[in-house]
Amino acid sequence: MLSLGEDSWLKAITTTPYIVQNKKNVANQFRKIFDASSGKIFKLHLSEEKVVGLELFDSNVQLKEFSDKPMVTVVHEKDEIILTLFHSRPGTRVLKPNRIPLTFRYKYIPQLDSPIHEILDGKNNRVKDFYRQLWLIRDSVNENPAMSNLPIDKNSSMSNLPKDKIFKSQYTLKREDIEKFMLAVGRPLSDRNKLRKAPFDFAIVCAWESLIGPLFFENIEGNILELVHLSNQFKKLPNLEEDNFFHENEIVDVEMRIHELSNNDMDQIVCAKGTLGRQGKPPLVEITSEFIFLGKQKFSGCFKRLNYDYIVECNKKDTVAIIRSKEYLKWSEGKQPQENDKLLFKVQGIQVDSENGKLQISVNGDIFRFNGDFRMFLFITKFI
Repeated sequence: MLSLGEDSWLKAITTTPYIVQNKKNVANQFRKIFDASSGKIFKLHLSEEKVVGLELFDSNVQLKEFSDKPMVTVVHEKDEIILTLFHSRPGTRVLKPNRIPLTFRYKYIPQLDSPIHEILDGKNNRVKDFYRQLWLIRDSVNENPAMSNLPIDKNSSMSNLPKDKIFKSQYTLKREDIEKFMLAVGRPLSDRNKLRKAPFDFAIVCAWESLIGPLFFENIEGNILELVHLSNQFKKLPNLEEDNFFHENEIVDVEMRIHELSNNDMDQIVCAKGTLGRQGKPPLVEITSEFIFLGKQKFSGCFKRLNYDYIVECNKKDTVAIIRSKEYLKWSEGKQPQENDKLLFKVQGIQVDSENGKLQISVNGDIFRFNGDFRMFLFITKFI
């Protein structure tokens, strides 16, 4: 029944062993989707006695909230076949139950031996949009309908470059979330009557929305299906006192930036880095998370943030004279270095790959004197 007609598009998607994807053949996923099994119901849509669409209902995987909704739809429009898969996401404390669509598009060329050709233009963005709705915390339909509505600081630079974007979010700690996390990682729960404190690595939960925001930024053309999460690193900041981590009912402010965007021979690297702190308070934790996109495609606009600390001891008059002579060092009034000073240069910068293959490096930072309380300002710009 599903393969009506000798040369029908429906027969092609259900009987053709391969689908053409660029210059290679891949297994025909339609055959697996439409494989007969108990609980599946197929509904055909006809126009002038020709099949123009198909819906698949599957009671085995459908949430009862969506029992009257199809899990799969296929539509034939002119020379295109549009496949949409729906993932049923259960409701949570902060999300309503929802159906998240993932769309694939194909060209139907009946005169060829392999008549189904996948349309790859825009596929990465469609897949990214699916996972963005699935992984991000906010309601993906009502509050976050488009990729441009990621938690990006609207007051940051108007530039659309990844290096200029700040990803901000807030997370409210609930007792049940902390307890679920502790049970999941095999940690015993203390007295249930006490204020529930979050373990240190719960920071990954608080930071999740801002942390993965860079992966869905529209100017990062990575294939989310080839994404590998390499590592998480946590660092306690000076403001975090012992046994003073976040606890239930607190609101955590999160601010993340893309720390590195780079290309290797066989993959591309996205490194996100930022801080977490109590609402309106100085940050307590720094978190760094590194991802790679497998494949030979290359990112444009690659860059890497630089953070270095240098100690310079001014134990000679010549050293002091050299430092004072540098025009790019802007000293506070009356705060120039003296002989026998010990200076700490805290330098931040960004290294950008330019189109001509050269590196452009911009650096700025601060100078601190160990044997005094004052601080001196440093600004440097270099192009290499």
